[in-house]
Amino acid sequence: MDHDHCDHPSFRATICADGSIWLAHWEPWLDEDIPWHTLVAAQPRPRRCLLDIALLREHDHAVEPPELIVAPLTEFQPAHREALITWARTVGYRRVWLGDEVLELEPTSGGSAESRCRVCGNRMVGKGTDFWSRVRRSGCFPRRCLVCGCEIPQWQHVEQREVADPRPRVRTSVGGRQPRQHDSDRE
Repeated sequence: MDHDHCDHPSFRATICADGSIWLAHWEPWLDEDIPWHTLVAAQPRPRRCLLDIALLREHDHAVEPPELIVAPLTEFQPAHREALITWARTVGYRRVWLGDEVLELEPTSGGSAESRCRVCGNRMVGKGTDFWSRVRRSGCFPRRCLVCGCEIPQWQHVEQREVADPRPRVRTSVGGRQPRQHDSDRE
């Protein structure tokens, strides 16, 4: 397989404790020697994970979804791994190279994805063929708020909502008190 030449990662990613993923296009200054141990030493348990991510794709970007090569720079917890795999599947990656492990993925097909700007509160929802084609071509979701221009976390796939149960819901408490039982409910 003849891949595009990759001298450096495509993105520097941060996976936060809440599972959100933040991407920055990789810049050469990120390759400088940084004492990583000093950046995470104050945290008793790593809540964030920093990764370098390289996109590996065919010369003809339309042929098939790209693959990812992931290099964790800090401790990579199971929760970080789950967030990364979910994001990769949603963006359309079919394979993730993680150290000496290769993960085969089934990309999420279409639907809707959303993100919320933490600065202005704008909620963005994307769907449709054009939206997903742009995401898959670029290898990530839009990284800036469409209203204020600030950076936003990577978008999340909106699962199909379950059909609402037509039966009324039973309240389990009202203002911290248990609801009153009717005589027909007791036995």
